[in-house]
Amino acid sequence: MHALRTRGIKVSQIITWHQILNRFQTVEQFDQSLVQYGDVTKLLNARKEETENYELRLAKAQSQVETLEKERAKLEGAIDAIRLAGVKELKAMTEEATKQLKAVAAREIRETQAVGREVRSEFSNFFAQLDALAKKVFEIGQEFERIKEKLKKYEGVKEALESHAVAPKQ
Repeated sequence: MHALRTRGIKVSQIITWHQILNRFQTVEQFDQSLVQYGDVTKLLNARKEETENYELRLAKAQSQVETLEKERAKLEGAIDAIRLAGVKELKAMTEEATKQLKAVAAREIRETQAVGREVRSEFSNFFAQLDALAKKVFEIGQEFERIKEKLKKYEGVKEALESHAVAPKQ
């Protein structure tokens, strides 16, 4: 440092050079960069350009992140709205289906009751006819028994007539 000061280099310049050299891992890298860019001013300008490019890319990326965050918020809002609308629609459909099922069930019950009444009426008529037929059968059975009894009385007469009718032929 004493040698640099004796050559007229100020302390602030030494600190600045120290900071510049600290950015490179070795003095050879610094030397290569100087060869590549020509001098320190060009090197600094190149580094500034790189920094500005990185800052522009960072700003652009941050802008994209903000845009994506806004889109995300919109999408989440839309999803919530769709979810609510879906639930509301599902409730409405369920209520409508329940109403329709109740109406169908009530109609089927009425029709079943009507068929039941009709069947009951038919059975009542059928049983009335069966009762009338049973009464007639019973009456016919009684009549048959009376006729049978009368025929038994005539059986003796028949045998007597047959015996008289057969005797003269001998």
